[in-house]
This record gives sequence, C-alpha cells and structure tokens, in this order.
Amino acid sequence: MFPHAASQSSSIAELPRSRSSAAEAARPPRTYHIATFLRAGGPLSAPGGRAEDRVDYVAGQVKVDAALFAEYRWSGSTIEYHRAQIRRFHGFREPTVADEDKLTFWLADKICPVETSRERLRAALLARCREERTEPPTPKQIERLAGAAEALFEREFTATMRRRLPVSAVVALEDLIAVPDPDPEGEGEAGGAGARSFLQELKEDPGPLQLETLLAEIVKLERVKAIGLPEGLFEGVSEKVVEVWRARAMRMYPSDFAAAPEPIRLTLLAALCWVRKAEMIDGLVELLIQLVHKISVRAEKVVSSASRTSCAFWWRCAKAPPGA
Repeated sequence: MFPHAASQSSSIAELPRSRSSAAEAARPPRTYHIATFLRAGGPLSAPGGRAEDRVDYVAGQVKVDAALFAEYRWSGSTIEYHRAQIRRFHGFREPTVADEDKLTFWLADKICPVETSRERLRAALLARCREERTEPPTPKQIERLAGAAEALFEREFTATMRRRLPVSAVVALEDLIAVPDPDPEGEGEAGGAGARSFLQELKEDPGPLQLETLLAEIVKLERVKAIGLPEGLFEGVSEKVVEVWRARAMRMYPSDFAAAPEPIRLTLLAALCWVRKAEMIDGLVELLIQLVHKISVRAEKVVSSASRTSCAFWWRCAKAPPGA
C-alpha cells in the first residue's frame, strides 16, 4: 500500500500540523517512519492477522500510543493535510481521471491476457501505481478498475477471435448448438436430441476401457478437426485464459450459448473445441497404451494356460503304461 493507506495509520494522529522548511530539511517528518513502512508493504504485511495487531505494530514503529488510532478523524482538513504531507515526502501525486483510464487500458492490454486472478490484477495495479509514483486508488476503486479492465479485455479478445475464425469454422461452431425444426411425425424430437448430442459428447470423458471407446474417441476427434479452427487462433493469449473460457463453456447449455452475443458465443465454443481436441489426443494415446497392456496381459494368461494344459497332457502321456 502507499500514501492512501498511510493516511489511515495510527501514527498520523501525532503528525504536526505545521513545520518550518528549515526544520523539515534538518530531519524527516514523522510521516517518514510510517510512510517508509507502508511503502514496504503496508499494514497488511505486519505481524498478526487482526486489525488490532497491525495498529499495534505500526504504533510501535513510530513510538505512539495505539489508543490514539480510535481518536483520529477520517475526514476533514487534518487527514487531507497528512496525506499531502506523505505524498510530497515520497514524491507521489494524486491520481486523475486520466490516470484511472490509463490503468484500465494497461491492465486490459498487458495483464488480462496472461492473468485470470482478480487478486493478481490488484497486485499488478498497485505495482503500476508504485512505478508511476501515483497514489493508488481505494479498494472499491481498485475493484471497479479491475472489473472495467476485464470487461474491456473480453470485448477485445472476443472480437479478435471472431476476426480470426474463417466462415466455414463459424458455420461449424454454430451447428454445434443448432436445433432443427421438429418433425410433425415425431422424428424431430430425436433429431433435436441428435443435433445437441455432439456438443454433449464433446464435454464428456471417454467411456470404459474397450475398443469401442477408442473408436468412438477417434470419430469425435475427427469431427472436432473438421470444424477447421486455425492453428494460430489463440496466439498471444495464455493457456490459463483459454482454459477459463473452456471451463465457462463446459457449464453452459445450448440455450445459454444461443443467448450470448455472437463474439462471446463463438469464442466459448472455439475454446471448448480447442482444449478438448488437445485432451482427446492425449486421451487417445493413453487409451491405446492401456488397451495394448490389457491385450498383452490377456495374451499372457492364454499362453500360460495353454502351456499348463500342454505340460499336463505330456505328463499324463509319459505316465501312461505302454500300449495304453
């Protein structure tokens, strides 16, 4: 945390309201001690998890009574003066609306493509404020900026995915959630279930270990490849981001996809097919290895049984009396 957090420290209750420039030049103001501590990590990094522990820790650093914390006024000219004093000493400045816009665009362009955790977005924003020597926003403002950055990234990300998808791939992806018109004779219900079945199959894991499962997974993989997703579709985006979109698609029904805007819908379906294709390739290799092992074990049992039968036959032949 930075000067904003410093304004909420117990030591501020003891800060002087005025000091001559000569005295300030001679020795640092008392804000130096608290601001240096906050600059290194803030009260949240102090020993102890409770707020009281953090207040006691900071009070001990600046040698003031921790009870004064409860008497401090959190609004008015005093706190504004103390905040300005800390900012001036450490070379920080108050943020402007333009600074908030820059932070939002920076998060959307540099951090959101590689990070999905809101906590890491907060940490990145605070680090950026430190680099820019800008007083960081309040916790509520941080949440608002992080949310705005995520929304901006989603718009840009989905629009980029839509531009990268060829027309044939768009048609194939839309077919995954298409529901045909019902048949008057009752066949339409079965047809509608069939139209949705591949999307459902795409979300499901392989069945039991058997040859039919291997063949079914091969057919499923070929159908995914036939969609025609370009090789560089998710270039420049981390695997974590793609996995988040895939997980989001796994929880959705065809009606949910249909209700989403086209760029978001196509991005969700593309992420699902992209990740599942890689998983199916790995799964097929594993299935093949397990099947070969199963066949090998079964063959060994057959050979062992045949060997024991043969040995028993020749043993009985050897023990039989001549002419028997």
